[in-house]
Amino acid sequence: TAEDYRSKQITSMKSIRIQQCSKIEEMQPDCLIKKFLSSLFPSKAEIQSIFLQSLKLLLEDSYRDKKNRIGIEHLFREIGQMYEAATCIDDKEHLKEYVRYFPNIAARLLIDGNPLELMDGDAAHVPITWVKAVLREVVRELHDPKVFVLSILGVQSSGKSTLLN
Repeated sequence: TAEDYRSKQITSMKSIRIQQCSKIEEMQPDCLIKKFLSSLFPSKAEIQSIFLQSLKLLLEDSYRDKKNRIGIEHLFREIGQMYEAATCIDDKEHLKEYVRYFPNIAARLLIDGNPLELMDGDAAHVPITWVKAVLREVVRELHDPKVFVLSILGVQSSGKSTLLN
C-alpha cells in the first residue's frame, strides 16, 4: 500500500541520515570540506569573494581535462547534505551545533551574488530543510520577508519546475 511504501521510504532515509552523521563525525580536520568551511565562515564579503573566485579557478585548472571534475557547487551540495543529516537526527546535538551556521554562510554568499545550487540536479533531490534554512537566513539578513526567485537555469528534466513549485 501507499502507507507501507511511505513508511519504508522514511525508514530508509533515516538510516541514510544516520550513516551521513557518522561520516561527518569521522571527518578529519584537514579534509577539504572542513577547510572550505573554515575559509568561509569568519571572512568578510570581499575576502570570501576573492577566495571563491580563486578556488573556482584552481578547481577548473586542476580538473580541466578530467571527466569527473569538482566544482564549488559540489562543496555547497555537501554542506547542504551535512546540514540535512545533522538536523534530522534527534540525538546529534553536537552536530546540530556544528552545522547551525551553514545556512548563514550560504545566505551571505547568495546575497553577495554568488550562485548557490539549491537542488541537486544529478540526483533530482531537493533538500527542503536546507533550502528553507538558507532562505530564512536570506530574509533575516535582508530584514525583508519578500524573497523572489528571478531565474532558474538548467538542462531539460533537471527539476526546474519542481524547484519553483
